[in-house]
Amino acid sequence: MERRPVVYIIEDEPALLELARRTVESMGLDVVCFASGTRFLDQYDPSRISCLVTDLKMPDLTGQQLLEVLAERRATIPAIMISGQGDIPAAVRAMAIGAIGFLENPSCLDTLRDTIRRAIELARRRHLSVAP
Repeated sequence: MERRPVVYIIEDEPALLELARRTVESMGLDVVCFASGTRFLDQYDPSRISCLVTDLKMPDLTGQQLLEVLAERRATIPAIMISGQGDIPAAVRAMAIGAIGFLENPSCLDTLRDTIRRAIELARRRHLSVAP
């Protein structure tokens, strides 16, 4: 039996992390939360259909640095960048290194849900294209 897709959320602000967790759970998806990019990298399961929601500014690895590490590892996880302090250059850079969306925090929860659905569908298509 195939496991449900998982959304990995990386956010160092506890209230925002909790809001994002509840939003994803309301979608019927599994969710795994981290307060840092380093902890995510230690536990990331690339064999699972998943997407990543990550904050831009964090204390250990920024969201951009995290996407760069994932790109170096050739990980194909669709990523959504969220920031309360983002600007156009940050959004352009995030998209250039693989983010499929860049949302302002706090963002409209409907926009977050729609972007997560799009990311999970992309992950599903990528997973099927490499499955034996």
